[in-house]
Amino acid sequence: MWFILLLLVGVGAHMPKFGDCHIDTVKSWGVYAKVNNSYSCMLDVPAGENVSFSVSLPASYTDPYDLSITLFGHGAADIECDPDFGGWGAAWRRLDADSTKTIPVQNQTELVFEPFGVGGYRAVAACQGRADIGDLFNLTVRNLRDGVVPISIGVGVVESFTPLEVFLMSFYIAQTWSWSGSHFYIMSLFVTVLLYIVVQAWDARDARERAWTSKSVVIHLVRCGLIVNSVQFACQIMYLYSLGVPAYDWFPWVVHVALPLVVCILYSCSPWTISGWRWAVWVVFLVYTYAALWQGYCVPFAMVLFIMARNLARTLAPP
Repeated sequence: MWFILLLLVGVGAHMPKFGDCHIDTVKSWGVYAKVNNSYSCMLDVPAGENVSFSVSLPASYTDPYDLSITLFGHGAADIECDPDFGGWGAAWRRLDADSTKTIPVQNQTELVFEPFGVGGYRAVAACQGRADIGDLFNLTVRNLRDGVVPISIGVGVVESFTPLEVFLMSFYIAQTWSWSGSHFYIMSLFVTVLLYIVVQAWDARDARERAWTSKSVVIHLVRCGLIVNSVQFACQIMYLYSLGVPAYDWFPWVVHVALPLVVCILYSCSPWTISGWRWAVWVVFLVYTYAALWQGYCVPFAMVLFIMARNLARTLAPP
């Protein structure tokens, strides 16, 4: 568990957000939207804090685009964008002397790999600068061509997740994949689950005990959730490779792909032995399935919680 926590220290991440965009920029958000005509994001920035945002396209989007990006708010004319933020040159970043700011949009070909949710992006604009006057700034992205353009707006710099957001992270990540045009996760989810059930049923066909007792179903679901996590992330990484994204980072392969398989093997060794100090192992397992199994869809967490409750009830039951 300490190893997992040490790995997470070096990971930068936005909290995925879909739909309306009215956010506190103190927290780091990744806003995902599809722009037909225009899309506006309201940034609540206190005085003295940074206005910080970047606009990106998914790596899968290769069509020509013509975007207009403006920032409106009190004191916006005094905000000077940090030349080192986002890799843009200083000449691009100085804002005009008007309340409505036009942010230069660049046609970039460089693709960037994001290991936290395993995605690929193409940066098109960015700015970070101090807001001397606090305000509700309006960041607007206009699509000047026909069609729909998927955009990602990274806002804020402080990484923070609520317990509910961590619990639902599997679904948020799946949404970002869908937003980028990658829908393979639906197929890989069902294929993995179906194959696992078939294999388990085949292995249990001659077993003395029934194959689908409540105990065996729970065991299968925990294992299946761990395997699904690895398969979906591995498929997404290979999908990004096919798009030319430099997905060479070791983090997703270790944390998202290899670690769940290792945990699955360890869990399979003795899934129902729980007494004495082994309770601590189950607590660690529970924390792992809750906080670090990013594509388990809550299934392993719920099943491990069920196992712990079941065994606790047996432990406390009178002889």
